[in-house]
Amino acid sequence: MVRLGGLVAAIGLTIALVFIWVPIAILGFALVGAGFSVVFPLTLSAAGRASKLAPGTAIAAVATCGYVGSFAGPSLIGFAADAISLRIALGFVVVLSLLAAAFAHAVSNDKHAEKGQALKAIECSGPSIQ
Repeated sequence: MVRLGGLVAAIGLTIALVFIWVPIAILGFALVGAGFSVVFPLTLSAAGRASKLAPGTAIAAVATCGYVGSFAGPSLIGFAADAISLRIALGFVVVLSLLAAAFAHAVSNDKHAEKGQALKAIECSGPSIQ
């Protein structure tokens, strides 16, 4: 789901940046919201399952990173937009969304999904009908 969320957010922001017709841009931003709304809760869930830290400590660390990003991100985008342009500055967010999708395996809770064997696991563990 994190991979899908990152991809939906990247596609949505790309649509919003490319098309200048307002209804299409609003649709793009809606996709951004839908995509990102999945990523943060699943990341917190993965932090709670981390084996090296206590769940509370891990969730607090991830939440702190999220809050720092929510404060620093708009400022950094604003500085970049002032230096280059808003479209290019938001293009960096597209790249970061794609990176989130690329590294989604880090928050996966399915051992088979990490190895690309989810379908085999479903086939092997399902009830057999004879």
